[in-house]
Amino acid sequence: MDSGTGKTIGSRQNLNLGSSKIVDSFDDHLSSHINASIPPNKISHISQEDQLMHGKMVENTLIENDSGIEKKYSTGETQPLSVSGHAEVSNLNSDEQKSTDEIANLSSIIQLQKEALDLIPPGDPVRPQRLHCLGLAFQDRYRKTGDTPDLDNAIQFYQESVAMTPEGHSDPSCRLDRLGLAYADRFLRAGEIEDIDNAIQLHEMAINCLQEGHPERPGILDNLGIAYHDRSRRTGSTRDIAKALSLHQEAVGTTAKGHHDQPRRIHNLGLVYHDRFQKVGDITDIDKAIQMYQEAADLTPKDRVDRSGWLHNLGVAYHDKHQVTGTMADLDRAIQLHQESLKSTPEGHLDRPRRIDSLGLAYGNRYERMGALADLDEAIRLHEEAVDLTLEGHPDRARRLESLGLGHADRYRRIGKVADLNKAIHLHQEAVDATPVGHPDRPGRLENLGLAHQARFQESKAAKSLDIAIQLHQEGVRATLPDNPNLPRRLNSLGRVYQERFQQRRALEDISKAIQLYTEAVKAIPEGHPARSDILHNLGIGHRDMYQTTGDPEDLEKAIHRCQDAMDHHSSPTLDRVRPGKTLLALLVEAKCWPLAYKAARTAVSLAPLLTPRSLENSDKQHLLTEVVGLASDAAAVALMAEAPTYDAIQLLEVGRGIITGSLNDMGGDISDVRQKSPELADEYLQLRSQLDTPADSTFLFDELNSEAGLMRQFDQRYEAGQKLERTIQAIRTLPGLDRFLMAPSEAELTAAAVPGPIVIINDFAAASFAPLRRPQSRSSSNQPIIIGRTIVRMAMGYDCKANTRLIAVNSNPSWSLASNLVDSNWPAGQVSHTCSGLPYPRLI
Repeated sequence: MDSGTGKTIGSRQNLNLGSSKIVDSFDDHLSSHINASIPPNKISHISQEDQLMHGKMVENTLIENDSGIEKKYSTGETQPLSVSGHAEVSNLNSDEQKSTDEIANLSSIIQLQKEALDLIPPGDPVRPQRLHCLGLAFQDRYRKTGDTPDLDNAIQFYQESVAMTPEGHSDPSCRLDRLGLAYADRFLRAGEIEDIDNAIQLHEMAINCLQEGHPERPGILDNLGIAYHDRSRRTGSTRDIAKALSLHQEAVGTTAKGHHDQPRRIHNLGLVYHDRFQKVGDITDIDKAIQMYQEAADLTPKDRVDRSGWLHNLGVAYHDKHQVTGTMADLDRAIQLHQESLKSTPEGHLDRPRRIDSLGLAYGNRYERMGALADLDEAIRLHEEAVDLTLEGHPDRARRLESLGLGHADRYRRIGKVADLNKAIHLHQEAVDATPVGHPDRPGRLENLGLAHQARFQESKAAKSLDIAIQLHQEGVRATLPDNPNLPRRLNSLGRVYQERFQQRRALEDISKAIQLYTEAVKAIPEGHPARSDILHNLGIGHRDMYQTTGDPEDLEKAIHRCQDAMDHHSSPTLDRVRPGKTLLALLVEAKCWPLAYKAARTAVSLAPLLTPRSLENSDKQHLLTEVVGLASDAAAVALMAEAPTYDAIQLLEVGRGIITGSLNDMGGDISDVRQKSPELADEYLQLRSQLDTPADSTFLFDELNSEAGLMRQFDQRYEAGQKLERTIQAIRTLPGLDRFLMAPSEAELTAAAVPGPIVIINDFAAASFAPLRRPQSRSSSNQPIIIGRTIVRMAMGYDCKANTRLIAVNSNPSWSLASNLVDSNWPAGQVSHTCSGLPYPRLI
């Protein structure tokens, strides 16, 4: 509905010639300005912050934001990130940002219209139209500058125009609708429910003025739907969101195909599906939202300004879907769309801060999944920029402060700088203070602040910080509705704090409360949710702590089952499966359930290589590898205790060697066999390997990011190269004879390695055993590999070895002392051999 132009009411017969010239000048000026602008129907732009709360929080949780998982956002309560039907107002500090030519043009229009209005007598029938046009100009200037007096003036002039419009007027709907839009704008700025209630009433009055089939009706239905949607986001009303969905469906259904507003109305329908997904968690809703956003983008010419908004919201939808499914392809698509949207958003654009924030949330989420510190640093930089561009008092500022706080909290956990933790607490507190009681995003912000105080307790051991954390988490849970999809995460967070306090004070009621909260969280979270493994693991640890306190074997059994369920949950991140695997292995060893322990060990070791994708820098890999130090050694010893074949134990050790050393060096081997069978794959492999072997130049990257041409591409090139390299390696493994390219040695290869003489493997695990691996050339037991444990090192030192004996030392805490002493004392000089890859024995992992 092009309500901005309006229809001329009355005539100019009562005006003198001078005033007529002034009015004509204004009309021509206004007409050229409006005809060149976007149609005035409301535009909804999503912005992310949630985990989303993204999802993400200080301890493996999500980000939430006003619009969704903003963490989010975007994040991103988890609602479609920034699902507002109005233009965002950002911090405009320079002449360039304020688009001074356009603002000066509007100011000139306002001055001309004021002069024209002064020349029109109070009872003149043209006066309502002139008041309406003056309101339009003030509202347009508000949307460019964010100056609230302009919006208040717009409402005042619209009200006067509506009040002076006589009953039975041919088209009062335009004026009612515009006044409703102005009230909705003020609601989004100030948050007063009375304003959005007025907007809904006015839009409904406008619709009642129009008959079915009227060409203006779909546009007003769309505006009314957005108003109900905005109110539902503030109040959490499911009735309002159902009403919004019905209205948007009717608006889309009654819009002619090819109408210039068809993409916008389809997009707005997608926003409601997106928001309902965030509230209810039904995956079909987010799929519907993605479909609507994509259709809107496809129907919009690439040079039209709306399209970047559609792409942004499509990116948020893919990000939110990733938060639920854990599918990396969805997160990759989200980052790509956010980059494309931001690239087409000029400096100074009112929606640029929102789009910067959303991209930051996506990078932060990729850091959580992949562990690349460069992604986290980039996320923090983007969130800082978004906060700097957002005015004090802006309704989105709290969400962006929260996003930035989450980034600093993550960096504290990674690097350990207390300055990051203090900054996180300050930002989260500021976000909570800016969020009124009853606001749907307040519970998530309380949770994030509670997690930050819990981290401070872990740093300082000050009991006050732990008590503050419990209080904040309790308040967040109480403010969360039972059907809110974020409830499981908040119950889990509260359980963690009680368990933390139990470990300090050993009060049985604390661990009982933690188990109760974890159990409720497990019941509430969907089976396929990627956060389910973390909650199951916490429940298992809770039962373990209870067992160690009371000795009840039922708790040990429950702990084993819950950790098994957590390790076997395929939708969860790899690290969230490896951790319960390690806990499970320890529980089964304590229970001396060797067959089950061996099975758990094999699964945990098989997951460990997935922690360090080839795209990561070595420093990032080293950080992640601290999670699996000693896992292979423990697994090998458990295999022997379970009476598994020696080869199986050695294979576990070789996988461990590949994790610790191979993940850092395994791409540097000889590829002559590959080149002989496929020169193209060999060249592709070498090119990608070279790209990944080159450390990122952080200074260069940030310089590039400051230019539009570089737009965040540098950090993604390494990730994309890693993805391509994985596909290339899989292709190489399809070549004849190369099925084990870059893999641990096979049984035949290990057996062949024993031909020169027996191999002695020292494995640092208290429970160890002997078992032979027969070499094909001889049945003599003196030429068979031997695995020994630290408890029987003296037996090995007394072993009657031959001149061709070789030694492999395997130790969960790498140290040369044990092996070197053993060699110096008992093995003849010169018997420390070399592997075929050139690594000297003793080899320690």
